Amino acid sequence: MAPSDMRRLAPVTAEETDLAFRDIWGTSTGWKTIKGWDECGRIISRASQRFLIGLPSSRNEAMLETSRLYANALLVGGAIINCFPPWMRCVVAPLIAIRARYFQARYVKMLVPVVEERIRQYEAGLYKERDEVRKDDFLHRMIPMCAKDAEQLNAERIALRIASLLTPLIFAICYVFAHCVLDIHSSHDRVEILAGLEEECRRVSAEFGGLNSSASLDALKRIDSTIRESMRVSDVMVTNIFRDVTSGVVDVGNGLRVGPGVRMLFPTQDIHMDPDNYDDPTRFDAFRFSRPFQDKENLGDGSEEQEFITTPTPTFMPWGYGRHACPGRYFAAQSMKQALSYLVLNYDVELVGPRPKRKALLNMMIPPVDAKIRIRRKA
Repeated sequence: MAPSDMRRLAPVTAEETDLAFRDIWGTSTGWKTIKGWDECGRIISRASQRFLIGLPSSRNEAMLETSRLYANALLVGGAIINCFPPWMRCVVAPLIAIRARYFQARYVKMLVPVVEERIRQYEAGLYKERDEVRKDDFLHRMIPMCAKDAEQLNAERIALRIASLLTPLIFAICYVFAHCVLDIHSSHDRVEILAGLEEECRRVSAEFGGLNSSASLDALKRIDSTIRESMRVSDVMVTNIFRDVTSGVVDVGNGLRVGPGVRMLFPTQDIHMDPDNYDDPTRFDAFRFSRPFQDKENLGDGSEEQEFITTPTPTFMPWGYGRHACPGRYFAAQSMKQALSYLVLNYDVELVGPRPKRKALLNMMIPPVDAKIRIRRKA
């Protein structure tokens, strides 16, 4: 998805985010305790499914829950498999994958009838006449592409392709959103952070007539900085950007040369926590990236610009780097900004007890599945 696609998707996902919060987090002004990881995941799942398969299927609760469980099971299963030596993986992998395959089969079974109906509409020549909202889902765009090859216009095959997108669209976005909520509300500067975020959201909303456009979301500099900072201090992986040398010899500098069969990677967590790259790197400083640019007078000659969530740099690599940086980062960033801005404007949040300590499973940081939060709708 290119940045230009976000303009069309912003109103759609904004509507779904609003409905998801109302349905899942509720509208009660009384406090209630929820599981942060699960309930943040359900919000993200709704918005992601609206983008993937459109209405009305994106609001099917059974399909939503199955998609969320599949996305989690797939990534956790992959992490567990990597705990075994390579020669054992072919033996244990089928057993470890049972849970993920079960949820995948359930999701595909529910999705196939939806795909079959879309294919029938396309073949009947009704596709171009469908409502504008449906044109904003990924499935709508996929059908004509698959129709170019008869073998590809298969409902189960298309459903499996949709399923393959669930982990990056649900687990990864949920991971960042859930950690961002925890980072904000466990910070010693919590009150100042929330006040700054709410002031910005209200100001930008008044300027643009709401936060349901790409332009309004682009104007949320503090929201953007807060999410980027959370991705820096609470990244998913210890290392990232894996590259295998397949032929020849690669000179990586300082007299180090590596040959075929060697896997190289970047120590991204260490890069993000390097004091040479960031001042006071272990501190969650929500406005780290926006503070120098909050006053237009600080921009000087305009030679410097704020580094946004979607900007990979040599010191910020959650998306990867270079030509192969994550192509879905624009949708992910927009979804997270919509979710966080909505939360800031509409809910009071408190942590229940101390924040759970982060734990690693080899290269992967385990999600905060035990974290609980108290929420209430603002009056």
